[in-house]
Amino acid sequence: MTGSDAATDTITNAGTVYLTSPILDKYTTGKFAISFKSTNVSGTSTFKAVLQGSNDGTNWNGIHSVAGTDGVNCDTLQVTAAAPSYHTFTIIPGSVHSVSSSTFLYTGATRFLYIRVACIGTGTQSTIVSAKIVPFQ
Repeated sequence: MTGSDAATDTITNAGTVYLTSPILDKYTTGKFAISFKSTNVSGTSTFKAVLQGSNDGTNWNGIHSVAGTDGVNCDTLQVTAAAPSYHTFTIIPGSVHSVSSSTFLYTGATRFLYIRVACIGTGTQSTIVSAKIVPFQ
């Protein structure tokens, strides 16, 4: 799921699929944008896309460790009735994001060797999901 290679899978009903990166050890800054797309095939596309990181490829944690459902400065994107929908997750280790002119949200993001998007379906659906990681300096 890096560069021009996108990871693609299909969520069926209440199933879960994982779009997982290869090892990212050559990208030393840990800064990434994850381009995420979902396309409805049938039913009602309702699912959560959860951004996760791992340093061993086995144990996974939320990258930002911040609650939320819109995918902005948080680990979870709630998708309802995707037809299609596009979203970009941004990971910048140790970054501070301004939520408003007087409020700051501190992300718990750190550098990970693997990144994945867990797509957790609900209801009756067939939804194609894909993700691509774009490293930046």
